[in-house]
Amino acid sequence: MKKIYLISWMAICFLLISFSVINVCAAENYNYASEATVCFLDSKGNEWSQASGQSYPENAIDEDKNTEAAPSCWAWSLKLDLGKPIQFGYISVSFGGYPKIYDISVSDNGLDWTPIIEVSDNTTGGVYDFEIEPVTARYVRIRDNESEEDLTSELRQMSIKDVIISNKKFREVSINLDRTGWSATAYSVHPSFSWLTPDYAINADPEDYWLSEDASVDGNAVHERWFKLDMGELNYINAISMECGKAVDFSPPREMDIWVSTNDKDYTLAAHYSGNGRKKGLFVELDHLYQVRYVKFVLTNADTLPNVWYISDIQCYNSEQTSTEFFLVNNLGEEQLLTSIAAGNVRIKKTISSELGYQGRIIAGLYHKESGILENMVMSDMLSFSEGNHTYSVDLYVDKDKTGLDSFVNNNWALSAIPSFKTGDGNDYFGDASNNNYVTNVNDGDYNTFAVPATWVWQLQLDLGTTHQVGYVNLSFPTNNYPKKFDILISENGIDWEIVKSIEGITIGGTYEYEFNTMNARFLRIAQRESEKELINDGRQMAISEIQVYTQKPADSQYEICSFLWTEKNMIPMDMPCILK
Repeated sequence: MKKIYLISWMAICFLLISFSVINVCAAENYNYASEATVCFLDSKGNEWSQASGQSYPENAIDEDKNTEAAPSCWAWSLKLDLGKPIQFGYISVSFGGYPKIYDISVSDNGLDWTPIIEVSDNTTGGVYDFEIEPVTARYVRIRDNESEEDLTSELRQMSIKDVIISNKKFREVSINLDRTGWSATAYSVHPSFSWLTPDYAINADPEDYWLSEDASVDGNAVHERWFKLDMGELNYINAISMECGKAVDFSPPREMDIWVSTNDKDYTLAAHYSGNGRKKGLFVELDHLYQVRYVKFVLTNADTLPNVWYISDIQCYNSEQTSTEFFLVNNLGEEQLLTSIAAGNVRIKKTISSELGYQGRIIAGLYHKESGILENMVMSDMLSFSEGNHTYSVDLYVDKDKTGLDSFVNNNWALSAIPSFKTGDGNDYFGDASNNNYVTNVNDGDYNTFAVPATWVWQLQLDLGTTHQVGYVNLSFPTNNYPKKFDILISENGIDWEIVKSIEGITIGGTYEYEFNTMNARFLRIAQRESEKELINDGRQMAISEIQVYTQKPADSQYEICSFLWTEKNMIPMDMPCILK
């Protein structure tokens, strides 16, 4: 276990500021150059309209290093108008043809320039990164300071492939998700290329793509133009890329809403993309980490819609591929696995799968949901995150008086239980699940799935694996598939059963919780008390989405445990917050 230090007051103040920025981390890594207006300037500072061939000024901000910008003159500058004064602290320039002597300057009015970077000994093209003291400016100029005579004598001209202007240096810590099992749908397919289905945008073949119908053709106007991903299961995502650049005749989207959902019914707006219609490769960071299955892209602003929507690749990312386990640690250092959080010394173990090696610290703390303040923060030693899977940990003291939690372990025993279908009279059921609604769906943590066998009257049994104290059950039923009457039974041996709760009068599905006197049990059953005739007449069958089994009802708290990876430049949220219950 890594040694942990309580953070000093000054560090706490710094980290609280950092934490307040986490909610707008998308802005920190936003490339302001991508939305700039750009033009060439000649050696005297006048606008120059003629490009060299097709090396237009916009090529410098299209985020495509296969294109470049250069005018039909030897000595020149590139001017970027960011649209309004913006603070930034990082500039990256990718040169094709290189300047030996150049500067990067900023201006508030586009006339009076202040150099912030000056280079006099450059010898090659390539990518050059500059981290600077933050400045605020509307205009940025990249100028070759060599004479026409020197450049023509060497037959050398500056060309610019890419410019990035951002608050901080982009750090490639996002990991793309495995797209196995994904599917895609869209509002249309181009009738002349009907084989270019939406799934072509996610098949990992760079030569394949999806193509919509042509909106300029009479009769093809639609109210909503959308593309939807189904990832097959819940995933954590906080960024999305969309490649629209292979077919140069098709314009990329200018404005687009990105919606996310767990069930394909209830959608949340996660981001709005607004571009200049030139960027072929779009990268959008969501406003925070979401756990979702469906992602829907909807074009907005009818005045800026492309006639044909073209996508050759879509990918979703999360900050890191991590898994988290929580343990209550006693005075002897012994660990007891937690599925809910108890007061005491909680050990947070993070397993990080990284494709890159870098250094950082694991930070954890209690986040107060109303005040937005991160309290009781702890921080690990500086860690070296090497490639592959590695586990790191921090210890966080959870105060009983502060959180309102109990100090004993109140786990959801159902999470590790073995579920099984039983017949209506409690015997073993040897039939199939109904329409693949398997019994394991009752404790998979996904409320969008449910379990039901291919029989009308049935019981659910949980084997908790060992004897636990049980006094609280939480059940969720689909809206139209609920029991009107049922019993909750417990047993220590799976043979002798005791009814601890009899329920009747349910009229709709939903989540219901039941408390009873705490008793020892290894087995638990949900036994329906209705006849097959009643169910057939109602056209209703019991199905169970989720079941939770605790020693007592989990206590609610105003706190969440939040954890972060603190690298040299960024505070990156790791996984979703752990809700304290």
